[in-house]
Amino acid sequence: MGIKRGSITTPIIADGLILNIDAANRASTLPESNITTVFNTAGDLTTSGSINNEYDMWEGPTTASFAFDTGDYIGLNKSMSELLTSDSPFSLSAWIKFPQAYNFVILGNEDSESNVLEFSHYSDSNFMTLSLNSTNSTVNIGSVQPNPSINKWWNLVWVLEIVGSTKTYKAYVNGQFGGSNSISTSYTLPTSDSIIGDGKIFSGTTGDLNIANLQLYNIALNSNYVLHNYNALKSRFE
Repeated sequence: MGIKRGSITTPIIADGLILNIDAANRASTLPESNITTVFNTAGDLTTSGSINNEYDMWEGPTTASFAFDTGDYIGLNKSMSELLTSDSPFSLSAWIKFPQAYNFVILGNEDSESNVLEFSHYSDSNFMTLSLNSTNSTVNIGSVQPNPSINKWWNLVWVLEIVGSTKTYKAYVNGQFGGSNSISTSYTLPTSDSIIGDGKIFSGTTGDLNIANLQLYNIALNSNYVLHNYNALKSRFE
C-alpha cells in the first residue's frame, strides 16, 4: 500500500492511482473562486482540466470543492483511452454533494462519441450506474444511502473487477458495499476528451453539484482500499 501526498497531505491509496483532482490540494488548484485550470497530482502530471461555463468554480475554504451549476464542467485534456486500457479493471472514487434529487454524471466523455465510459449517480432513485459503450450497469444503493440524500457529502466509488473472463461492477457508499452486477460485454474506451461534472453530458438538464475530489485508478480497489480512502478523507466532511 502506497501513500500519495500533495502540498496538503492526502493519505489515500497510491497503488494504481492515475488521476487525482482535489479542490483542497494546492498542487491541484489554487484556493480562488475564479480558477481556470485544475491539475492532476498523480500519474501523468501533464493531465489537466479547463473550467468551462463557470467563473466561480472553486468554493471554500471550509470543505473546499468545485461547484458545478447547470451547464458547467471541467474538460480534461486526456481521453479515457489515454488514461485507461480497454477490457481492464478500474475504479473511480469521488466525494460529492447535491442540493436536490437529480441525475449526475461525475466523470464521462464527450456525448458525440458512441464509445462511452460514464460514472453516474441517480439521486432521485438511489442508483449508481457504470456505462460501458451500450451497456448501462445499475446498482440500487438504497441499503447504504437513504433516499433522497441531498445537501450531504457522500463518498461514492465505482469499481470494475475482472477475474478471468468475468467482469463485475461493484458500488460503494461511504466505505460500505452497496451492491454489484455482472457485465458480460467487452468494451472499447472513448477517444474524446474526458469531462468532470454534469452539465456537458446531460446538455444542461440537471441541477447543481459539488465535487470535492476525484480519484481514478487503473486497478480494481478492494473493499479494504475503499474503506481506507473513505477514512482518510472523511474528516474534511464531518
